[in-house]
Amino acid sequence: MRGKGTAVIYISHKMEEILVISDEVTIMRGGKSVGMWPACELTTDLMIRRMVSRNLTRRFPPRENVPGDTFCGWRACQPESAFFPERFL
Repeated sequence: MRGKGTAVIYISHKMEEILVISDEVTIMRGGKSVGMWPACELTTDLMIRRMVSRNLTRRFPPRENVPGDTFCGWRACQPESAFFPERFL
């Protein structure tokens, strides 16, 4: 398609994929363009930084939740139907 001069507008949140398939990337924030760069000059962290207008110190923060006791669940199922509960806790 590139050889025929065809342009494709691809909107995604999958940063790594964007860098693989794109020649140029336009980054938006708040519905407005903040700029356009060659994909080869960008990294995932740089794209995110330009999208949110700040450095991200923790892209994937550690999970702090602690699972508690089960309050609702399936104890066993009948062999003829995986959706028919033998007993509901």
